[in-house]
Amino acid sequence: VLFRSGMGLGSPLMAAPLALPEAIRAKLAEHPSLNARPFDIQWAALQRSAPCDQWEIDLPPRPRLLGALRVPVRCPSNPRLNQTATLNVSLMVPVLVAARDLAPGHVLQAGDWKWQTLDLAKLPAEVIESEQSVQNKEIVRNISSGRPLQLNDLRAITVIKTGDQVKLNIMGQGFSIDASAVALTQAAVGDTVRVRLPEGRVLQGVAVSAGVVEVNLDQR
Repeated sequence: VLFRSGMGLGSPLMAAPLALPEAIRAKLAEHPSLNARPFDIQWAALQRSAPCDQWEIDLPPRPRLLGALRVPVRCPSNPRLNQTATLNVSLMVPVLVAARDLAPGHVLQAGDWKWQTLDLAKLPAEVIESEQSVQNKEIVRNISSGRPLQLNDLRAITVIKTGDQVKLNIMGQGFSIDASAVALTQAAVGDTVRVRLPEGRVLQGVAVSAGVVEVNLDQR
């Protein structure tokens, strides 16, 4: 069946061939944002048409094909069937939402979030669909209970702060020594950090864990 041209979202179906809706759905299913995911389509405007041997469908150049879309379609063998389909794509997925009010600097832990199934089309692109994304993270802004967590709400936990005494693992060609130093910058795991040795020399290394910095002299 096809929808009558200009019908509103959720309007009843009328008897007609399914060729064009099936073709559009199949094309959408190839897109990375929808592939192997249970999306739903509501048609706002789709003109009555006969089947076409092969529809040519131009999807919008968007990273996420969600929400309201205008999709030009052509039938090379019968140009009278050419039209622009207007539709709305929804995708219900479980995302992480705050289970309580969260303040900046709070280190996320079990119980701070919960799962809630929401329409991804109505959410920002940065929403979180994996618990792995909140591991070893802290909050950077106030988040109210029930609000979907976003990647830009979080940052890696700071394991070294400016002024901290840190342990250095200094490596060079054929040697490795341990030393102590004072951190001149703060860092999360994997971040670059500058440190000052007791004699005043400044080195740059990588934070590998809380209070531990690795300096590779061969890479300087």
